[in-house]
Amino acid sequence: MNSAWVNSSTAGTSYVQDVNIKVIPAFTHASTTVTSQLNTSMSLTLTSNCSWCTYTVSPALPAGLSLNTASGTISGTPTSVSNATVYSITARANNGSYVDTITLTVDNIPPSITGPGTWTLTRGKPAGVTSFANTGGGVTSWAISPALRSGLTFNTTTGDI
Repeated sequence: MNSAWVNSSTAGTSYVQDVNIKVIPAFTHASTTVTSQLNTSMSLTLTSNCSWCTYTVSPALPAGLSLNTASGTISGTPTSVSNATVYSITARANNGSYVDTITLTVDNIPPSITGPGTWTLTRGKPAGVTSFANTGGGVTSWAISPALRSGLTFNTTTGDI
């Protein structure tokens, strides 16, 4: 509870009134649209006028990410891919609450392929299957350019020649 005091120098009187001042929590994030990458650490901090607030998020964050309920910071290393999802973050205090949203996407890591290097073929002799190794994210389709010579085929599902 605070007090407001008014004094009148001409009337020689003063008046005191108690007032209840509420500071409603508010905060902002550096960005409201965030894209993270699978298995890569991230941190999203907020600027708040409410050091006494507790924070919640809804719906639940992707696996590997968490909300610090005292600071409102979202951090961690996402372990699952997630399409763009809107999350509501709420700051609560005994005198009110404030809700803001962020849109968070967790992208897969890109594929990382290595081939057989130099591949020597002899005309008229059968060639075995040659595959590419992928040590990165999932591959949804394969393509090759320029087109292979006559007699060789490329599998656009597996990447095998």
